[in-house]
Amino acid sequence: MSKIYPYAGFWKRFGAFVLDSIILSVPMMLVYGVWFVMSLRPLMPLMAAEASSQAPSPELFSAMVQLYGGMFAFQIISLVVFWLYYSCMESSKYQATLGKMIFGIKVVDNNGKRLTFWHATGRTLGKFISGMTLYIGFLIAGANKHKQALHDIMASAYVVNKAYQEGEPLPEVQTHYVLLGLSIAGIFALFTLPFVLIVLLALSEVNNPQTKNVSAVKHSVQDSMAVSKLLNLQKLPKEQQLPFSEDDYDYTFLNDGTVRAQRSGDATYAFIMKPGTFWPCCQPLVPDGCQSVVNADVCQAK
Repeated sequence: MSKIYPYAGFWKRFGAFVLDSIILSVPMMLVYGVWFVMSLRPLMPLMAAEASSQAPSPELFSAMVQLYGGMFAFQIISLVVFWLYYSCMESSKYQATLGKMIFGIKVVDNNGKRLTFWHATGRTLGKFISGMTLYIGFLIAGANKHKQALHDIMASAYVVNKAYQEGEPLPEVQTHYVLLGLSIAGIFALFTLPFVLIVLLALSEVNNPQTKNVSAVKHSVQDSMAVSKLLNLQKLPKEQQLPFSEDDYDYTFLNDGTVRAQRSGDATYAFIMKPGTFWPCCQPLVPDGCQSVVNADVCQAK
């Protein structure tokens, strides 16, 4: 080990991080998977019974509360395991997690000594903040003068090679600003790419002919409902003939007994139910007559 450069390299730290993540996550996910499957078994017949019944089931509600309560408890247990694993291991005589041991690195304080349990706890909690920065807090360990991640800086801790001895100097090394900038730009691009893809996909769906067809079908159904409603509105007593809006249509009653349905914000046509007639007609909002509505599409064609 060089006395001038005692710090663990970025890739060593990255490898240790990956190993520790596997060591923690695989057993936890196996336990969670078995528990989740076992918890779902009694729920399945209750959900089937609920689907065939109109009345809500208290038993299903109670079982769902227990399931979500168990999921919440598992999250708490996972956080506790994460905390104890890192804090206990890095404050032990090994000063390292299993992943760090395999890669030959350890954690020390600013005097080169072993961390106390609560000092290691502060460093462990700081990892959540490093993660909240789109993991940039972890990446800066490869670029700054003491090779510290954000949680190391917050806890005044250093990750060094295993051969480092207490009392040896912890000197400054060259800061790689270009590497730091590229790391920040890379991680930012990595995290924003999914959102960009979602926006592009949404825009493509808006312009998709099939999407437009779905919208046209929806409008056609609403038009047909408006035509049917006019048949009933014509029979309303005079004192109940008040304007109202429903399903994107504005309904109005004229003084001569005519009932009109017009799509909100659309001034191209209206459905008209004239007094003494037995079927609505479609009238473009220009004085050129009123065409009988065989189906709603005749109005849209205008």
